[in-house]
Amino acid sequence: MNSMPLPDLLRVSPFKVREDQNVDTSILDPVVSTGANCRFVIPNKGILNSETSKINLGLKCTGDVDGKHEVYVPLVNGVYSVVNRAILKVGTKIIGEIQDLNFWMSYYSALLHPKVVRDKEQVLTGRGLSFGVNPYNEDLDVQGTNLNNGYTYQSFHATGMAVQQTDNNDLHIPFYNNAISSAVNVNKILNYQLSLKELFPILADYNLPLYLMKEQLSIELFYSANEDHLTMDEYENTNYDAKLSVDPDNVFLIVDYIYYPEEKMMEIAKYYTDNEFQDSRGNRRNGGRFNYVSQELVRSSIPDGASGQAFIRNVGGAGRVVHKIMCMNNTVITEADDKIGSILNSYISTAPDNMSIQYNLIYNDLKCFPVNVSNPALVAKLIKEAEGIPIYLPVSNFSNMIIDSCAQKVSNRLITTMDGERFYTCVSLANNKRINQRGILLQQNATFNGGTTPVNNRAWLEVEKVYSLDRNGIVEINYA
Repeated sequence: MNSMPLPDLLRVSPFKVREDQNVDTSILDPVVSTGANCRFVIPNKGILNSETSKINLGLKCTGDVDGKHEVYVPLVNGVYSVVNRAILKVGTKIIGEIQDLNFWMSYYSALLHPKVVRDKEQVLTGRGLSFGVNPYNEDLDVQGTNLNNGYTYQSFHATGMAVQQTDNNDLHIPFYNNAISSAVNVNKILNYQLSLKELFPILADYNLPLYLMKEQLSIELFYSANEDHLTMDEYENTNYDAKLSVDPDNVFLIVDYIYYPEEKMMEIAKYYTDNEFQDSRGNRRNGGRFNYVSQELVRSSIPDGASGQAFIRNVGGAGRVVHKIMCMNNTVITEADDKIGSILNSYISTAPDNMSIQYNLIYNDLKCFPVNVSNPALVAKLIKEAEGIPIYLPVSNFSNMIIDSCAQKVSNRLITTMDGERFYTCVSLANNKRINQRGILLQQNATFNGGTTPVNNRAWLEVEKVYSLDRNGIVEINYA
């Protein structure tokens, strides 16, 4: 009989897997581990499996026990709020570097599906902004999108933890999000993990052949300030004396090495021996090369008042191939208590007042859009086109266009009213053309917070770079 082959998805037998692949897991201690930074050096063996390799950060809470009850990492970016800067090097050459990683991850986390956040991320990374509906709230005037972390809603008294039957049902954050739960557990260590492929875009696309490199791969993390990764219950914490910091004794790298049979490993090595490429100087060399992307940050300050409404800045990119630009406008919060009392902490990307934004990019002597972008629906559509996936945020959180959204609370007084506090823009540049020497102009006309609060504009450019590894095991990094 002539029949079509049955698809694997319809077969009862298991899917095909690589039976010739071996994975070796090593736990590496940092060569440097202080309260300010840590650095790892990865031995040159096997192939780095960046899909499963992670950095473990143990967080501890210290300070005066009196007056404290619950301490958390910000739910918007979790443990990534602890890291301000991350660097990936081969020898002394920087492969990838990202600054203000904690702010970048507040945007990247909005691209994660809420089910992934609820079922996985709130345990591994402490990110907990998964949205659902509170079924116990009978007040139709305030029903709306609330947090959903897979746990039940509870009612709390307005002045303490006594359970009361009231109409104000709060969502209690589960125990593993607490750095301390009582005075007895003040020295408890929480372990969260950072994924290497989320830290460095090159590792999201390529597994580096470490056994062919002459120089060693290293990773260095620099931590953010205490008030940038600390969230407290403001009713149970009256003095804000707690400190949530990295425990140097609980920092380690879990790295997986992939090994194939000797014939396969020699075949990979033969590719780097026989293949030819042209280096940045125009010389022909034996080895392999590929293109990848890396983020570069440009930070600008928008002052308050009328002078801060019009904003035109050169965000760089001259002579580079730039794929896309992501921007956020972070409200400057001067009081530490105001930051600590919110689950967003300082990671508030403010939406313009009444969504009165006029946004555009100018590069290669042309405007990116013939008419300035002002529609929030178009802003969200541009994010989907640039990232390939939609942004998973309630409309009220993104654009502040729904006024009567629910002001759901979490764990007594950690308010989750985030209307208009998670607004981002991301634009993919057409045809991936090289930017001329004038660079890229970011044009923005908007008023934030009534023009009474200064705002920091952060713009990350996704720049194309070239990674090359020659037959002698020497790595070179250049711009495309």
